[in-house]
Amino acid sequence: MTLQAPILDGPLLNGLFPSGVITAEVRGGGSSLDLRPDEADLVSRAVPKRRAEFAAGRACAHAALDRLGMPSAPIRRSIGGAPTWPVGIVGSISHSIDIAGAAVARDHVFAAVGLDIELIGAVGPELWPSILTARELQFIRHAPSDRKAEISTLAFSAKEAVYKAQYPVTEAWLDFHDLEISTDNGGFRATLTRDVAGHPAGHVFSGRYGCHRGMLAAGVAIRARL
Repeated sequence: MTLQAPILDGPLLNGLFPSGVITAEVRGGGSSLDLRPDEADLVSRAVPKRRAEFAAGRACAHAALDRLGMPSAPIRRSIGGAPTWPVGIVGSISHSIDIAGAAVARDHVFAAVGLDIELIGAVGPELWPSILTARELQFIRHAPSDRKAEISTLAFSAKEAVYKAQYPVTEAWLDFHDLEISTDNGGFRATLTRDVAGHPAGHVFSGRYGCHRGMLAAGVAIRARL
């Protein structure tokens, strides 16, 4: 299967981030044949599905970097598994089922960005206690039945996006219960429930989320300090 061309500001990721963050997304996956030679070795031993996801995510990242006017360069992988971006760039890559996406920005504008994509309904009730705080559990249990799948997916995805964004800044590991999510008109607030690397309990990370064709995406951008 040949990788389709990534769509800049596509229907799932459009509007998740403030101006200055470039997004690209692609549906349908890819194949190992689509990988750049200087990145293919990173997944040389992976199963075909993993190689296809990797190829799709990297293709989105390169498309977004091209929009920023960045010269082509391999996106390698850190010891922890996160992408290593060109000097002057911050970014995030995510994939789920048959869709992949990337978000990139210049580091003098944003200190970090976090992106997460999930299939709505993938976070079943059996996972709720390990992902949701007591207050979040109470909220979802009283929510309408037809909203529970989206709410639980959003809580998971928002926490993943916050983690991806905050780690390069704080280098702190977060548990799902270290964040509590509340929503408002397409946006969300992720409130720390404990002190984390200079951020006190009660500190809020703000982001946005969107849904398209059964998928949900959450995005967080942390502005650089002037």
